[in-house]
Amino acid sequence: MKKIKTVDGQNVFDIAIQEYGNVEAAFEVLRLNPHIVSSDTDYNYELSKSIKPGIELSIDTDSDLYRPKIKRELENKNIISD
Repeated sequence: MKKIKTVDGQNVFDIAIQEYGNVEAAFEVLRLNPHIVSSDTDYNYELSKSIKPGIELSIDTDSDLYRPKIKRELENKNIISD
């Protein structure tokens, strides 16, 4: 498990691609970080909604969704930056 801080304009999809190397991890990001959703009853949360900058998020580096090889390839192509 590691911790990251969000930057201005990031959304759940951005975090999933940046940290896990795939968009499928978006729900993993939400599951590990329920504090980014405004309330327990906010079932209409928009994944494309920007997260406030400076929010600390947990990333599960032991997850099956964590694909560091793909993440490195995206970084090498300057598609994402760490």
